[in-house]
Amino acid sequence: MKLFISILVFLLLWIVCISQMINLPVDNQLKILEKIIPFNKDFKPEQKEINILVLYQNGFRTSQLIKNDIEKYQKVKRTENNKINYVYYSFNDLDEFQKIIHKNKINIIYIAPLRAVDLNEILAVTKKNKIMSFTGVVEYMEFGVSVVLDIKGDKPEIIINRQSAKDEGVDFSSQLLKLARIIE
Repeated sequence: MKLFISILVFLLLWIVCISQMINLPVDNQLKILEKIIPFNKDFKPEQKEINILVLYQNGFRTSQLIKNDIEKYQKVKRTENNKINYVYYSFNDLDEFQKIIHKNKINIIYIAPLRAVDLNEILAVTKKNKIMSFTGVVEYMEFGVSVVLDIKGDKPEIIINRQSAKDEGVDFSSQLLKLARIIE
């Protein structure tokens, strides 16, 4: 019986890990994110910096690879007159996560694939602090991530959870909403 339960647990964990795949390459996700930022009606063009927290896990290979891809892409990109900074945090503690957000004045959180983490707790923090959540893991839309990027056919697809975006203080323009698939 113990062997059966062990095998069952292993298979369930394996399925969860496999399902957290990123369909759209990370560099394409970040290029699209840079284009999405100005479509937030609360975005102020005079804002000098956008601070993006990359939330990942060191012990989870897929998560670490995503973080590495973002680091390669980074090289401090500019969106018009706004500097985009990336901050990296390997998630292990909710209180520490909140301290990192406040210390670095985070505007957006990119959520890499995570294992054994309560996304509801993370998203409660984004909502409380009015920080936009963003990911390439389509399954995270179910938990209430505001913006998810996927591929439909051979083209990128922007998926917006409208209620989550509103809860996070994000108000996208109708121009972006016309281009996106909206989840109410």
